[in-house]
This record gives sequence, structure tokens and C-alpha cells, in this order.
Amino acid sequence: MYRPLAVLLMVIHAALVAYAAWCHSPVFNEAGHLGSGLYHLQTGRFEPYRVNPPLVRTVAALPIVLFVPRQDWSQVRDSPDLREEYDVGTRLLDALDGRAMPFLRLARWGCIPFALLGAVVCWRWASRLFGEASGLVALALWCFSPYVLGHASLVTADAQAAAVGVTAFYVFRRWLGEPTWRRALVAGLALGAAQLAKTLLLVFYPLMLLSLIVETVCTARKEGRPSSAVLWAMFGSLVAASVATINAGYLFRGSFRRLDDYRFRSVALSCPVAGREGIGPHNNAFTGTWLGALRVPLPEDYVLGIDRQKQDFEVGTRCYLRGQWQERGGWWYFYLYALAIKVPLGTWALGALAVALVVRCPSYRANVRDEALLLTPAVTVFVLVSLQTNITIHSRYLLPALPFAFIWMSRVGKSLLLRSPAVLGTSLVLLTWSVLSSLYCYPHSLSYFNELVNGPRHGYRHLHDSNVAWNQDLLFLRRWLEAHPKAGPLHLACLGLADPACVGLDFVLPPYGPPTPAYAAGKDGALLGPRPGRYAIDVNFLCGHQRSLPAGDGKLAPSFHLGCDFSYFRRLKPVAMAGYSICIYDITLEEANRLRRELGLPELPARERVASEGAG
Repeated sequence: MYRPLAVLLMVIHAALVAYAAWCHSPVFNEAGHLGSGLYHLQTGRFEPYRVNPPLVRTVAALPIVLFVPRQDWSQVRDSPDLREEYDVGTRLLDALDGRAMPFLRLARWGCIPFALLGAVVCWRWASRLFGEASGLVALALWCFSPYVLGHASLVTADAQAAAVGVTAFYVFRRWLGEPTWRRALVAGLALGAAQLAKTLLLVFYPLMLLSLIVETVCTARKEGRPSSAVLWAMFGSLVAASVATINAGYLFRGSFRRLDDYRFRSVALSCPVAGREGIGPHNNAFTGTWLGALRVPLPEDYVLGIDRQKQDFEVGTRCYLRGQWQERGGWWYFYLYALAIKVPLGTWALGALAVALVVRCPSYRANVRDEALLLTPAVTVFVLVSLQTNITIHSRYLLPALPFAFIWMSRVGKSLLLRSPAVLGTSLVLLTWSVLSSLYCYPHSLSYFNELVNGPRHGYRHLHDSNVAWNQDLLFLRRWLEAHPKAGPLHLACLGLADPACVGLDFVLPPYGPPTPAYAAGKDGALLGPRPGRYAIDVNFLCGHQRSLPAGDGKLAPSFHLGCDFSYFRRLKPVAMAGYSICIYDITLEEANRLRRELGLPELPARERVASEGAG
């Protein structure tokens, strides 16, 4: 009974991910991932996108490597000071010309096995702990999570790392429960694969070490268990297998370099050169110490990637929350706030019910080891990510914690075995609410927001970037334009490095406008907006986002100039939206002049009406 339902849920999940992969345009950094993956396969080198390990993007590039001609990679430079992945990605899209979307879809579909792996592990782990009904609860939470649906359909590493990470801990849990040498080897391979998916999962090493210490103390005299010495030997082989897997994933390039041979850039690993601050050449903090002579048993690019990612978090960036910008760094509660409004309320309510059951009913509890193996990874990932307050932008960084939370709260399904109709009925209602809330927003799962903030339509008032709009809705914009043709050029401001021409859009940039009358003073009003015409504006720019954007001529342009940006569109009412990330405006001369008066700009003459209506 349960297995066919589980298979059905997985088939539905795969179909949902596949369709989302089909209908969305390239997101901001997706071309960089795909281009870097193709570079790895064609050259056997790993310089681009060092800040992320290569597993997911390499798997994504496998379906297309036989169909894409060998690229000219001569312009890729090997330097820890550079982030080459964005140039690599844009050059690949240019080389693919009109075939970019078919190849990108193939690459996205190549990542579907990661999503199914996460589904299988959530189902199996929950079933073993709390029964098969709970397995279906955990499976449904994974399969219909808007976070999973949104990110598993992209050539990025977040949902995929969540799947590989929970698999590594599940296999480790199997070994810890019944330790054998074969299981230790499998657990080591899985742990190594997790490190090749995302460096955040390095935290699994101390967590597994702590779990083994507790297990050794608690089961020291248990019959049938290997001795402590044998357990530690198995764990050593597990770690060795994981390190070997990491090295194999990088083809052993640069492994076992001396620690003092590296040129680090992060403050944590280097000593800044005298007279320099911030980004720039740095020394190696281990030079002249006994540690510097040690050989690092990890690939060079893996180590340099950790260093560069650490530097990015040290330097920080401009952050946004609830209409407020901070120029350097963000808020300690950012990720908690993001989860509160981007996880379905039905899921939150299921979690609250699970907490109540654990507190009040011993029958719903697992043993201490299993409770710890679920809670410690989830809590540790959340805490570590939340501590990086210099960059509070992407709530997707929390994805590796979600499958552990789903399995932990799936205990509510045990109410079927315990014959508790009240708990069972409540659980079914809450689970159904969670699933329907997610599907209501599908396929725009990246833009999902729950009912606390009235859904996704105004999500940009709370969060920005990959939480709402990541350039994913250009194909929906094109479809809308085809159904609603109008004379004149399209003025488009969209987030991304990929030229929208790759999805068949011709456009020009909108005119910059002053956000307030104070900015209008002293500006040449004849060159500023608003002006009549058709506009498509990424909601990030309604917030005052300051990132370069495609200019319509194959180049990039700034999203602001001399204090002027595109935020004045907030004062206008869109006629439609493409997905939940692009607002579409048809501005008349009267509307433009009304807003120009509010902003302290001179009104436009009547000939602007004729020009806008007859252009094109």
C-alpha cells in the first residue's frame, strides 16, 4: 500500500521539477555553473567557480558535453584573485546562440536524479524511524516544498547539496547502528560526495565525530558491538574514503601541496600585506610556522575555493530586508525571518504539532541517537549560515537543513499506528494545506511566499534576489508579449548576466528616474523617466537593487546613474506580471506627466505621445 504511493509521489515530483526546468529562463548564476561544468569536462581543470565544488555542475554538463563543440577556453585565467565563472557562462551562451535554452533544459533534467535521491532518503529514513505512514509525510514535504521545487529545477547546487547531504548522514546513521567495514566505506564515499556538492557540508565531519564519541560512551559494553578500537578504525577508514572521494572528484589536481605554498586572500587564512586593506594580495598566515610544512591532503582548487568563499563573507555586500538596505552586512535574524515567510504555514504547523507530541507523548519519540542525528545537522547548518551576517541575501543557503527537519517532523504520521484519530486528522489537514499552498504558486516556486505576507505577489517588499526574482520569468514575459502585441520598443530591466536575446527578447533599457524630488533637482529632466511606453521591470529594481543588467546591445549597464534608478516604477500600477518577478507597465503620456510632476521633473510635450505610439 505505502510503496506504490511513495513511487507515485516521486513520479509527480520528477514531473514537477522537469516542467519547472522547461519553462524558466536562465537564472542569474546558472550560466556560470553550466559553463564551468563544461569546462571541467573538456579540460579536466577546475578554476572557474572555485567557491562551489564541482559535482553538481559537472553532472549537469554531462547530457550536453557530446553535443556542444569544444569551446575555446584560452581566455580562462588561473588566478585566485579572479571569479571567471561569469565570463565563462556568458561566453558559452553566446557560442550556443539560439540553442542555449534546449541545452540548458537538458542540463537541468540531468540534475533530476539529485531531487529523487533526496526524496528516497527522506522516505526511507522516516519510515525506519516512525513507520511507513511517516515516510510518506516526509516524502510529501520534500516533494512539494517550494524551496526544493524551485531550486532542484536549476543548474545550481543548493537543493542538490541538500539531497546528497541528507544521504551522507543517513548512510552514516546506518553504519553507526550496525557498524561494518563495508558500511563504513559506503558512508565515506557518501560523505565525500557531500563535500563535492557544497563546502558548507564540511560541518558534517565534527558532527559525525561527536556522534561517534557519544555512541562509543553509550554502547561500550553492549554485546554484539565491535570494540571501541575497531569502531574508531572504521571511522578512520570512513574519513579516509571521504578524502579520497574529494580528491578523485578533482582528479587529484594539486593534492598534497605544502600549506605555506598557498596564496590566501581571506583574513582568516592570511596576513594582510602592510599598508593594504580589504581585497588585495595577501601573505600566507602559516609561512614560517611548523604548520606551513604540512602537506594538505585536499585538491588545490578545493582549498582555494574555501578561502575565496571565506573572503566573500568577510568583505560582505549590500543587503536588503523589508524595504531597508544596509550597505555592508545584514541582520542576525534574516534567515529566521526568511523561513517564516517562505516555508508554507502548513509545514510550520506540522513542525509545531511534532514538537507538542515529543513533549507530551513518549510514543512519538525516537531514541536519543536518532533524535540527535536529525536535529544536530539541521540546527548546526542554520546557526552557521545565520552567523554570516555580512551577506544576508540568499535564504537558499539553508536548504541542506530542510530534509532533516522534514524527517524529524514526519513523526506525526505515527498517529496512524497509534490509532490517534485527532492527531491523524490534524496532520492530514496541515499536510494538505502545505502541499496546496506550494502548488498554488507552482511553477513559480522560487517566488513562493506564504500567507503571512499575502503570498508571492508582493514578496519583493520583504526579500529580494534569489528569494523572489532571479531572472527566471523571461519566457513568461515573452509569452505575454506575444499575446499582447503593441507598437514600440520593449523597455526591459532584468536581473542577470545572460542576454535576454537567448530567449528571443529584443529590448532597450528604460530611462533612469529620480527616486525622490530631491534627486530631481539639478538633473536634466529631458533625459530622465518616467516616459510613455511599454516597460518590463524586474521587481529587484523596484526595491532599488544596484546590480549590472543587460543593456540590450550585448553589453552590461549599471542599474543606477548619478543617484537615479528604476525605483520610480513603484509609484505606477502594473498592467500584468510575468510570473511573480517582472512587472509589466503600459505608461501613457498622462501617467508619465503625473508622476513627473510628483518627482519635480518637467512635463513632456504632446509629441511624446505620437513618438511612443508610432515607434517601432
